[in-house]
Amino acid sequence: MFPIFILNRDGEKAGLVPHGTQSFRIKDRELPDFWYHTFRDIPVTDDEQERKFVDCVFTQAGYRVIR
Repeated sequence: MFPIFILNRDGEKAGLVPHGTQSFRIKDRELPDFWYHTFRDIPVTDDEQERKFVDCVFTQAGYRVIR
């Protein structure tokens, strides 16, 4: 997995997923449950599909993803 920086609706850091891991560093207390329930078993294997899936899910939840 690629590094993911997640911003909340106010543009503040909400979380980080370091490159090559599925571990999650958070500042937003709601993200751990959302992350583990949504991305634990990502239904795609291609990196590009995975990127699109992650972006779509976070965007729909009101977050913004920065790489």
